[in-house]
Amino acid sequence: FNCGDWNRSNDPNLNHLVPGRTMIVTNPPWGLRLDEDCTESWESLKAFLNRECGGMEAWVLSGNADLTRVLRMKKSRSVPLVTAEERLRWLQYHVF
Repeated sequence: FNCGDWNRSNDPNLNHLVPGRTMIVTNPPWGLRLDEDCTESWESLKAFLNRECGGMEAWVLSGNADLTRVLRMKKSRSVPLVTAEERLRWLQYHVF
């Protein structure tokens, strides 16, 4: 699977790809509803971004600052939000 080749539909009205810009959007586990150690998931996300997503933009939803440090990437932007009384952040990363 190649991130850059993903296409939602052959219908041009539903195709949300912007030429020259590819975004990866993810909501990895951050410890609220899962009892397992989430670090392994974040390490897998880091490996995936580095291996498959060079030159792309990643948006990661997180409610745990300690887990986001596992990525060892500098965020470009942070957008706070509250949902279901949980304080979360959309974090933007440019993957090199």
